[in-house]
Amino acid sequence: MPIRSRAESFKMAVEDDGCGLQTLLMYVSEARRKDFLAYASDLIDSADYEFDPGFVGFISDYIAYAHILNVKAELQEFRPPWSSQKKAPLTVYDVGCGGALQHLVFNERVHYVGIDMIGEPEPKFFRDNCRFVKGRFSEVLPSLGIERDSAVGIANMSLLYFRTDDDALDLFDRTFKRKIIL
Repeated sequence: MPIRSRAESFKMAVEDDGCGLQTLLMYVSEARRKDFLAYASDLIDSADYEFDPGFVGFISDYIAYAHILNVKAELQEFRPPWSSQKKAPLTVYDVGCGGALQHLVFNERVHYVGIDMIGEPEPKFFRDNCRFVKGRFSEVLPSLGIERDSAVGIANMSLLYFRTDDDALDLFDRTFKRKIIL
């Protein structure tokens, strides 16, 4: 099998009909697609990320999580007519977010916080209610201000990749009442 250039691999990833860049393009406005593809290309070319152009992350998993969280967001916003108390918006804390491309699949009502120790380029977001926190989960946790009733933790294999922080999985489990761990 011939070795493909990075440009050929990137083109294949964009044309892929699986859960790669082509799938994510459905979540990006027409006006932002050029910026998104340039950002994705930078991530794929970056030495600090381990993206293969044919696999840009666990996008199919995140799409499934997003469907679940859409229902949760609706419930989170629901108030009985007699209640004046408003609940905090649903916030996803994605531990080990990498380039955070997956933020696109979540409903705009779901706030997204990506947490990772990655290098350059820092994740770029294509929605306003997203932010990035650089560092290990166990080290940045005190600064996050997590509200347990409105928070969902996602650790899509990230806490199991590098076993340098043995307490991270237990800490994650104790921190989030609602969590998704793969």
